[in-house]
Amino acid sequence: MSVWTDNMFMIFAGILIRNSPQQSPFFLQIEEDFSQMGFFERMNAEGPLKFSARQIAQRAITNKRMCITLQEPSTFKGHVYMENDGLAVVAITTKSYPDRVATVVLSKMMQAFRQSYKGPSFNTIKSDLQFKYQPVSVLFQQYVDPKKGDKLTQIQTDLTETQEILVKAMDELLERGEKLDDLIDQSNDLSTTSKAFMRQAESMNSCC
Repeated sequence: MSVWTDNMFMIFAGILIRNSPQQSPFFLQIEEDFSQMGFFERMNAEGPLKFSARQIAQRAITNKRMCITLQEPSTFKGHVYMENDGLAVVAITTKSYPDRVATVVLSKMMQAFRQSYKGPSFNTIKSDLQFKYQPVSVLFQQYVDPKKGDKLTQIQTDLTETQEILVKAMDELLERGEKLDDLIDQSNDLSTTSKAFMRQAESMNSCC
């Protein structure tokens, strides 16, 4: 059994900018915590998570909080929130991580990034960037494990402000005619090994 099956963890968060629905979003800041993973899981984790986060951000609905069940890695789900200018926050968590806690954390990270940002205008960005704003990093670490300290209790007052969460499966986000295998092949986030692994996992999931 995977170490992730019964635990609540946020392992990845990305701030991305999507300048148009037809264009792949660009990462502005990435936060990761793979400390709960085994050595071999950790080696191959980053590529599939970046790929999933980028695909989710590209298909996000403006001002709609969404929870996406991932096909691979299948023990994870993605959470996304995107505002009118195309700035999006994506978090990837284990399936048992509370959805409403994740959406509140996304809002906090969005606010922290906007307050810290001193880069170029969003609509001029044409590639991934590597900002590392401390307020965003601190928020991520605070909520890697929502059970730590009293975090769940502390954010209860924020939950009433959270809008309805739209729940989708990853394949439901694909446009007509799009295939996940094709997106995997075209991705620059994935190594050759990761591409082969994800294609194999998707094939196993689709036949079971």
